[in-house]
Formats: sequence, structure tokens, C-alpha cells
Amino acid sequence: MLEAIKDMLQNRMWLFGEEEDERMATVVDTMIVQNRLGWNSIAGWILSLGGCGDWTPGRSLRIAQINSKNFLRSLYFRRGRQDRSEALEQLLLTAEAGLNRFC
Repeated sequence: MLEAIKDMLQNRMWLFGEEEDERMATVVDTMIVQNRLGWNSIAGWILSLGGCGDWTPGRSLRIAQINSKNFLRSLYFRRGRQDRSEALEQLLLTAEAGLNRFC
């Protein structure tokens, strides 16, 4: 499931504009809340979203970065502050910073 979501985020052709990131964040958030996967699997997958930074510069890279950043931001805000573990918060902030060319 996670790899399918990553493939959608980093599709190289379509920049999402219809809140697709929110719908995908709902799926991943549910997996986290219901402990469907171990922490290491989720953490590794979230960090892997930054792997597109190794791509050749161009439109495909920008699409992957923007879609992935928007997804991470949606997932970050999906959990209220009191419901978000410190580890998850730091992981999401680190992953987003790695994709954000303005940081």
C-alpha cells in the first residue's frame, strides 16, 4: 500500500490539485493509528519520500517534491498536537525539510 501511494505522489506527470494528498494522508494515518505496520517500516517509508531529490532536475522532480511535501504536511496536521508522538512529529518535519528547497 505504501509503495502504491509513493508511486502516486511521485508520478512524474501530474501535480495534485484536488486534495489527493489529504486522501492519501488519511490512509497512512489510519495505518499508523491502528499499528498496521511497525514503526521502522513507516519511518523508513516516510524518509524515502525524499529520495526523489536524487532525480535529474526538471519538471518530474518538481512534481514529485511538491506532491510529497503536500502529503507530508497533510499527514503532519492530520494528528492533533496531543495525538502526535514526538518521534512522528520530528520524522515528518525532517522529511519535509529534505524536500523543501526554501529551507
